[in-house]
Amino acid sequence: MVLFKERLKELRLERGLTQEQLADQLDIPASSIRRLEASDSIPRRDRLLSLSAFFGESIDFLMGNTDIRQRDRREDSDEETNNESADGKLTRERTEYVLRELVKKYNLDLTNPQDAETLEDMIKIVHRNSQK
Repeated sequence: MVLFKERLKELRLERGLTQEQLADQLDIPASSIRRLEASDSIPRRDRLLSLSAFFGESIDFLMGNTDIRQRDRREDSDEETNNESADGKLTRERTEYVLRELVKKYNLDLTNPQDAETLEDMIKIVHRNSQK
């Protein structure tokens, strides 16, 4: 079974990021990334959600509970949907679908300010990464 710290390092290196660069992308202290990669500690819920959104992987994959990656699940899916408009941006329908799925998957209560902020943070991370 793969440990969280190993999975985090693997994903970070796949992206060609240093610990400091990943911390900057997630807007968290670099010491947090170093600690997560060096110890057997598990990140707080909000950090785990941010890492999941940033890497586009499930929490189960991050935690080492499964070796099935999100991209593998997407490739295995029979659903073929057109997610992008002609200019390469996500369609409004797809964006709304993704937001609904995030709320459902992470059991977010948008009337709870902390959950709403968590969703907002995930959206910012995805938006930042799509600008590259």
